[in-house]
Amino acid sequence: MPGRVPRSSVIGPLLRSVTPVTGALAGGFGVAVPILAATVYEMKFGRPSSTSGLGIPFGVIFGAVAAGLGAAVGRGVQEVVARSRWAGPIDRRAAGLLVMLVVTVPTIVAIDGVRRMEAENTPRVIRSAGEISRAQGWSRLTPFREATFLWVGFPHPDHPLGELHWNGRPVSVRVTDGRLMVNAGDLPPTTIDISRFDYAREVYGITARLSSSGPDWLALLVQLRSTGGRDLLFLVSPQGVLAHEELIDRHRARVPRVGLGVAGPADRPQEIVLDRGVPIRYFVNAGAAR
Repeated sequence: MPGRVPRSSVIGPLLRSVTPVTGALAGGFGVAVPILAATVYEMKFGRPSSTSGLGIPFGVIFGAVAAGLGAAVGRGVQEVVARSRWAGPIDRRAAGLLVMLVVTVPTIVAIDGVRRMEAENTPRVIRSAGEISRAQGWSRLTPFREATFLWVGFPHPDHPLGELHWNGRPVSVRVTDGRLMVNAGDLPPTTIDISRFDYAREVYGITARLSSSGPDWLALLVQLRSTGGRDLLFLVSPQGVLAHEELIDRHRARVPRVGLGVAGPADRPQEIVLDRGVPIRYFVNAGAAR
């Protein structure tokens, strides 16, 4: 058919471009550059962890190993092509295009992965059923009761777990495979996917009577990796339904260890108070803050 490029005219130059040199370049740069680019992007524009800088030496090491493997593969392909009908001189344009594609595409994917991770971790109210109101500032109610330590990723004998009862039911919390699982007696288990956020370190919980009549609500604070500057807050209704989910910006200065509590006497409507550098109070009220 006129204008159609024969398949052999494309395959031949492409195969002849695979040599020990192009294999080493494609393998080395194809591994090292995406790792280095993603590391630099995270350190410059993201929330790098304490180990993010290790991506630089690891990128160099992995790139060197990949370069050796690429050279070996290139030599093998070159020897096979030399005995085939596609044998001939190397096409430098095809070789350059091959190396460019092998390096550019993974680099774009790696940077985009970091960018999407940072976008997903932007502080915001992720979901709310409309029953909860929030307002900045300290609560005027007294007394204040601090949350209970319910789960930790790396247990320590000096920081034992506490016990929490919610409307007469013992509360059990654990984080497994990026999922927060909450069990409380005969209520249906609540499972929340938190895999798209930073890894969880600790979970604190507390119950609060948010209305003048009715059982208690459950508040859970999931503290994420310490260098990420983010925490998750979940408010669960007395029926065990997730009513509010929020990603909190954790300020680095003067942040209390727990930062979650309840203000107000037990026989009156209470407020849930969160302090991750900026105090916020939560209450059941469709109108303005009390």
